[in-house]
Amino acid sequence: MWQALQEELAQENFTVIAVAMDSREGDPLPWIDAAKPTYPALIDREHRLAELYGVVNVPQAIWIDEAGRIV
Repeated sequence: MWQALQEELAQENFTVIAVAMDSREGDPLPWIDAAKPTYPALIDREHRLAELYGVVNVPQAIWIDEAGRIV
């Protein structure tokens, strides 16, 4: 789903960024490798993203516009 969205909107200056919130760095690697995303796939072991954006459940999608606002 996210790869298709990235491909569809890439020309519109849109980028998907995936963030896995796993305590152990290597845990999400098999899933990232299998998906072969063309967008950045990061691992947040300290759960900073959850703290900053109030994420309590996963999966979660956060849309940020050109001005840096959550929309």
